[in-house]
This record gives sequence, C-alpha cells and structure tokens, in this order.
Amino acid sequence: MAPEILALIVVYGESPLQTASFHTLAAAAGTNVRVLIWDNSPLAQPPKAIEPAWADRLTYVSTPENLGLSTIYNRVIASHLRENEFLLILDQDSHLPPDFFARAAEAIAAHPDIDLFLPMVRAHERWVSPLTFFCGWGRYWPAPRRGLQPAARCAAINSGMLVSARYLKGDYPGYDERLRFYGTDTQFMVVYATQRRWFCVVDAVIPHDLSFFSSSVSKKCGKFLEIKSAYRWVYEGHPWYWRLAVAGVMGVVSIRYALKFRSLAFLSRG
Repeated sequence: MAPEILALIVVYGESPLQTASFHTLAAAAGTNVRVLIWDNSPLAQPPKAIEPAWADRLTYVSTPENLGLSTIYNRVIASHLRENEFLLILDQDSHLPPDFFARAAEAIAAHPDIDLFLPMVRAHERWVSPLTFFCGWGRYWPAPRRGLQPAARCAAINSGMLVSARYLKGDYPGYDERLRFYGTDTQFMVVYATQRRWFCVVDAVIPHDLSFFSSSVSKKCGKFLEIKSAYRWVYEGHPWYWRLAVAGVMGVVSIRYALKFRSLAFLSRG
C-alpha cells in the first residue's frame, strides 16, 4: 500500500503551478499525495486553474512577509501534516524522477520502522546529498548508496527529504526558528542523529542546482557567512568540544575560500 504523503513546495517569485517541482510532482504522484504550496512571494499568486484530479488535494498558503523556512516547517508540521503521513520537502526547482514515489513506497515498505528517507542528490557532477558530515566538515560520497545508512555523522539537503509524521510530531523538538534559510537541513540531521540510528537512501536520483557553485564571488561570500553564522545555532547546547571543532573548521574553510576566491570578506565573522 502506498504511503500517504504531504508534499510541501516553498515558492518565491514564481507562479506556483509553473514551478519545476509541481510539474514533475504532478506527473509522478498518485492519489496518495497531497500538495501544500507555501508562497513566500510579496504578491500572492493563488492557483487559478487546477485540474480536477488536484482540486481536493492542493492547499495554497501565502505569507508575503517571507517567513523563514524553519518557521514554515514548524507551521506545516503543527497545522497541516496528518498523523499517518510523510512530509516531502521540495524546493520550487526540484526535479522529481517519474518513478520517485514508487521507489519511495518500496523503501518505506521494506523499512517500516525508519523515519527518514532520502534520495541521492546530484549537482554539478557531485553527489551532494546525503554526505558525510561532522562539526561543519562535509565530505561528498564518491558514489551513490542505497538502503539503510547510519545517521551519525551524516547530513543532507532539504530537497527530497521524506520524514514521517510519527517522528516530526513525536520526538523531534521542532526547527530552530532563528535559522531562516540556511542551516535548517543541517540542524534537522544533527538532531535526528541524536534520536535515531538509521535513515534509508531511496533508489532515486534528484538533479539539483546548488547556487553556491554557480553564483558570483560576492553571493558565494554572503551565503557562506550566513551558513557560518547558522552553525552557531545548530550546535548550541552540544558539548563544548563540538562547538570548538565547528569554530576551527569554519576558520579553516574561511581561509581556504579567501585564498581561492581572493576575497578577505570570507574571513568576516558572519
């Protein structure tokens, strides 16, 4: 039996039904999938023409004040996610393969006690998610993996995450709302690893565009400083030696980027 799924698409500055995420999701999803479009754009663009198949399965929410992702996720968990569902998190430019939901259903059926299912994410010829990660230091996997993986010392990006309501409404303490756009996925994975031993990698690949790779040096610097700042919140409350290790790693990476991109701005505190 196919799992019940609430697919969340956070949109900014684009017509919701024209996003890559909705197009590929609509082509792949069955009747077990509901869609929640959360529009953060200054001007609301509610869907005007919805196909009958989606009429009672699509919800639109507008927050022109541009809420942080952590706040959106907490509101979705509290007010929209049903007890028996999985939450599927998508960016507006996520491209789901046609067999994504079938592969996810197979993985969930094979591992009913697991609360987190992740696709392999490919960007700029790298396997960028999941990845090995500890105290701010990340290492991409050289090849895709499948099946059960230890949660300790791993991270993943939000796009494509499937998380059970059982976990999100149970043990998970909620997203830290001091984190607006960067660090929400890292915080989730760090907390998850303290409460669960395993996650499962679904036999599906999502292509993704990590803007850090393709943006200008000034934008790279801005994003890096936001991430560096976010890590202070992500590791707050963890052992002092973890926080010291994060500060050390961020210092090393700051110097590396300053040299690579020839900009002292990377050395700012963030």
